[in-house]
Amino acid sequence: MDSLSKLRDLIAGVGNTDKNSRHNHKEIYRYIEREVLSPKSPVIKQVPPLEVVTYAINNILHPTFITRRLPHLLDLLATVEFYRKRTLASSHEATIWNEYYEVQDENTFYRLSKEDEAYLKGLEFDNNSMRTIYITLIAECCRLVSRSDAS
Repeated sequence: MDSLSKLRDLIAGVGNTDKNSRHNHKEIYRYIEREVLSPKSPVIKQVPPLEVVTYAINNILHPTFITRRLPHLLDLLATVEFYRKRTLASSHEATIWNEYYEVQDENTFYRLSKEDEAYLKGLEFDNNSMRTIYITLIAECCRLVSRSDAS
């Protein structure tokens, strides 16, 4: 099992309310240090997996918001935005290819179902609102950082 699959399994198995939560979190942190952050790790130069990013964000926000971790939260939100933009670009490319093969009327290629095509086009439609939400989150986090630095 590769290191990211094992890490995803560890993260999927942890909950904030179970009795072993503290032990499970420590196990995840040790695993990240040993297998992901090691200079010899093949994933050290990659964008962190989305599961790891959301796990880190969740740990900053829950159970109590940790204001001193706001700079880390900003980095993590930027990574989420990277994934959002990459997903949007891939969905746009998929719809372009789907339209191309519809015009070609070739049955040798799989085409998107009408539901999938509508979903992907909906992602493109929601792009501006998602970007606005992202900018608002970043601005509010920056305000909190400046307030916490002032106090």
